[in-house]
Amino acid sequence: MGSMECQSRIRHPLSGNGSNTTGRQSFYTARSSPGRAVSRAVSKTGIKIALVVAAGLFLTGCNSSHFAGAGPIYLDKGIEYLRAATALRFVLLSRETDLDAAVQANYQPIPSPYPNFGLRREALWLSGEVHFPERTKQQQSDQKATDLPGDDQDGESSVNDPHSADSEDSETSGDGADLAKNETGASESEDFLTPEFNKPEGNDSLGQDPGSQPFVLEVATPRLRSIKFYQVFEGQVVATLEGTEASRRDHPFFRFPLVETAGPSRLYVRLVSDDALTLPIYLWRADILHQTDTLRHFGFGAFFGLMFSLSIYNFFIFFSTRDRAYLYYVLYILGFGTFLSVVYGYQSYFLPLATYEQQALMAPLFSVITSIFALLFSHGFLLIRKFSTILSRICLVFIGLGVPLLALLPVVDIKLGVVLANIYPMISVILVTANIIQAYRSGFKPASYFALAWSFLLISVVYFVLGNMGVVRGSFLSHYGSLFGASLEATLLSLALGYRINDLRQRQEEAQKQILEEQARALKLQQTYTESFRRFVPDQFLHYLKKDSILDVKRGDSIQSEMTVLFSDLRNFTQFSESAGEELVFHFLNLYLEQMQPIIHRHGGFIDKFIGDAIMALFPDPEKAALASVEMVSELRSMQSQQSRPVAEPGEENNTGTPDSALMESGCGLHHGSLMLGTVGSSDRLETTVIGDTVNMASRLESLNKSLGTRVLISKSVQQSIPLHSTLHQFMRQIGNWSIRGKSETQALFEVFMADPEKLRDFKAETKTKIESVSSSLAAARKDAALRQELLQELERHITSVPAGYNDGPALYLLQELRHSHGEG
Repeated sequence: MGSMECQSRIRHPLSGNGSNTTGRQSFYTARSSPGRAVSRAVSKTGIKIALVVAAGLFLTGCNSSHFAGAGPIYLDKGIEYLRAATALRFVLLSRETDLDAAVQANYQPIPSPYPNFGLRREALWLSGEVHFPERTKQQQSDQKATDLPGDDQDGESSVNDPHSADSEDSETSGDGADLAKNETGASESEDFLTPEFNKPEGNDSLGQDPGSQPFVLEVATPRLRSIKFYQVFEGQVVATLEGTEASRRDHPFFRFPLVETAGPSRLYVRLVSDDALTLPIYLWRADILHQTDTLRHFGFGAFFGLMFSLSIYNFFIFFSTRDRAYLYYVLYILGFGTFLSVVYGYQSYFLPLATYEQQALMAPLFSVITSIFALLFSHGFLLIRKFSTILSRICLVFIGLGVPLLALLPVVDIKLGVVLANIYPMISVILVTANIIQAYRSGFKPASYFALAWSFLLISVVYFVLGNMGVVRGSFLSHYGSLFGASLEATLLSLALGYRINDLRQRQEEAQKQILEEQARALKLQQTYTESFRRFVPDQFLHYLKKDSILDVKRGDSIQSEMTVLFSDLRNFTQFSESAGEELVFHFLNLYLEQMQPIIHRHGGFIDKFIGDAIMALFPDPEKAALASVEMVSELRSMQSQQSRPVAEPGEENNTGTPDSALMESGCGLHHGSLMLGTVGSSDRLETTVIGDTVNMASRLESLNKSLGTRVLISKSVQQSIPLHSTLHQFMRQIGNWSIRGKSETQALFEVFMADPEKLRDFKAETKTKIESVSSSLAAARKDAALRQELLQELERHITSVPAGYNDGPALYLLQELRHSHGEG
């Protein structure tokens, strides 16, 4: 860096050959305080420029003294953290290789602080030598009091044999087994440091002597099939920890607290992954790691919060404008944010997955999903269909290829999936860039804003993908640069969308002025036509015919459906129409129909047609149809108040033998079954109608009400469709099997007396079982004289107990049937 002096108090050896030597080599020390110098700047512009320069230096990872050199690592109290990859060495061995064989392998130096080993089927082994700081006698005494993990009661180290590092004897680190469980999720503890390392309560570690702080090795990547750590001192394993990607951890990465030893320790780390192995490796002092965690979580939280906020904001704009470009943008940044959360390990906080295969599939899937919506967004935002038909078709074909690729990724080998999921985004990037160039050359102004936003992401993502595939050397920029690029791009694209709306608005303003009045007139006329048509053809009828408008209905359109048909008719209406004038009859009839329609609609039905004073309605739900019929009967009764009844002459009383005999009553018949809904008529005149035996049956039941003196009759198909918990069953009784015109077999009928006057309703509810027993025994009574005589007596007693002024029509009819059978007998 020229004359730039890298400041640090961190001591580490500088070695060109990277050999594992134990001898001390040259060190350097430097100091500076750029933060304070910048804070004293007199100009805000200067501060901004300094921040930009500092960010650039930070992203490119200048010769920071926090990068460890090759060779052994010497830890002392002045060291806060090290990027330790270059101080380690690596070798690729088969996955079956154990520690013994790995110790004898020929390790090679690691040239990069962010090493990328590409897609490997072998296990990656890392090795390095660590020297711990010398302690004072007091510190040594304190250390003995706490005991190193692995010390037994006699103070002697119970170390592990490398051959049995996975066995029960591997718990040589005292509570080291618990420590391993802590890292692999087998323990409920969330502390990454255990009491053996004298972790203080709360944040008191920040105020302790740095020399008393333990050191932690961190492998800063979450996507590993497995990882295992060994610390060897004087030929014995003093600590061994193991984890997988599915391990439950309180942080995204893998961390291994080091056991402080009296002499140099050798570290071995075994890593297995089906994904690209990009491995930033750090050595942290525990208190600094705690502070870094806070900053990391804050940084990632700010990034994900930004992406989520922009997605919510633009999603509401999409609902407002119905511009699909906003929807594609929202899906794009959500997909990209999810992809980055997988890459950096934060996905497990909100979507934990149980297996490595599931976890490894997330990054390829969201890589392809993000690419699809990025291409859709650029295609729609830049109006590519308008500017270039060929490029538009290429984009759409490539988008179409992404869909089967998504289905293919879960079934192919993970490594192949990773390769495909890196190739597809690269081609998508090329096509998006081509879209930008095409739109810019066509004079589309928002393309320049899109290009500016895209350039930030393009550099970072291309570098990330190349680093992920091992084409370029890993660095801080290749590992974290996509976060900065994505943040800038998402923000600028959101602004570009706003500019695009303004630009399109200006383009269309003149055209809108010319057609606005014409559209308003056409809309008003269309609304008038629609409202007029709706009076003749119900919206629900159009829905069942699967038509959006009455204009789409043609002669012969029909559909078969299962529905409940309700027929309703007024009793005593003829008498009323004879005594009242025509004008009063029409007024009452319209008032009646106006009151009935909301009841039918409220219960989910619709009126098919009016036939004089009769109503034919259709219901999808049989229970609601029965409830609607009950409410219709009650509503008609409430409409006819004392003031609306025919006025009696002076001295006369309304005593006709049955209460309210001068009132009109409504009779309803209901049947549930298959029917055809459709249109019939000629080319000049059409009518919607319902055809089927279900309609005829409902009409027959409505007619029976007058003969039986009932108000609501339903068929067995309706009764069986009403849930058992419905209150209708309390006010429903079977009144026998009846011969219905048009039916070859007798039909079981049920009376719903829920709308009867209160006294009559309560009486029928109390005697419900008795009438049902009589009706079910009617057929047998025709052949059994004794049974017939018993039923006759039972019915006569029942009829005499009916409340004064009321009749039980079905009971009277059953009595007549028995007497007729008795006469024939």
